[in-house]
Amino acid sequence: MSSVTESKPFSIAAPGNSAQFALKGGKYAVITKSTGAGTIDLTTLAPDNTTFVKTITSIAAVTGFVVIDLPPGQYRFEIGGFTLNFVTVTSIPS
Repeated sequence: MSSVTESKPFSIAAPGNSAQFALKGGKYAVITKSTGAGTIDLTTLAPDNTTFVKTITSIAAVTGFVVIDLPPGQYRFEIGGFTLNFVTVTSIPS
């Protein structure tokens, strides 16, 4: 059982995109806390190294929690509508 945790926290003050970040792959928890109304999508970099495609779509709750299996790769959060956002993606040890 692995006890190493990989965690990427973001604080985004307005609608937009987070910085691009790398994940090693595996099972992750995505935790969100936002103000206002809107959506949060987790996107991954496509093989063209330019386009981001959606992996989790439309987390619409002001507070959210999702568990997902992700392959290794480059990711970013795309936020629409919410005005203040705290978003974290954290690995779940196996």
